[in-house]
Amino acid sequence: MLIAFGIALVYLLFLRMFSGVVVWLAIIGYFASLIALGAVCYNKAMVYKLTMDTNANDSDNYYALLALSIVFFVIAGLSFLILLCMLRKLQLAIGVIKTAAVYVAETPLALTVPPIITVFLGLFWAWWIVSVLYVYSSGTITGSQSSPLASVTFDTDTKNGFYYFIFGGLWVNAWI
Repeated sequence: MLIAFGIALVYLLFLRMFSGVVVWLAIIGYFASLIALGAVCYNKAMVYKLTMDTNANDSDNYYALLALSIVFFVIAGLSFLILLCMLRKLQLAIGVIKTAAVYVAETPLALTVPPIITVFLGLFWAWWIVSVLYVYSSGTITGSQSSPLASVTFDTDTKNGFYYFIFGGLWVNAWI
């Protein structure tokens, strides 16, 4: 666990110093991936176009790959326009990342919050599973001649209690 904290602190130091570079590299990687996918689909479509006369299935592949390449290029173009419109917001997000990295570097105790919450959630889920199994098993268990598994029938109160525990467990998990 100490190794993970050490890696997290090094990553935060790296992120504080190079967050702009990391964000822009991710954006460049996104655009490069879209353009590369479009180019691969287009090149593959051209290969199918050359062999369309000999194989009827190649016509379908040609049009599908050509359409897919157009879709990738259009997504890249629209994404670029959206990027141009969002440049100020992107700079603000980079500043927020730098500020968050500075905060965590100055207060390393903040890194203990996720493990503590994980322990509490683990204890809660253990209690919750036992409680749900208890409520589930309090129904009437009947065997079946046609199946090796038994079935459980509930009265209305037991069924409502079971649903209450299911909903309550998910609700508490969302708020912890």
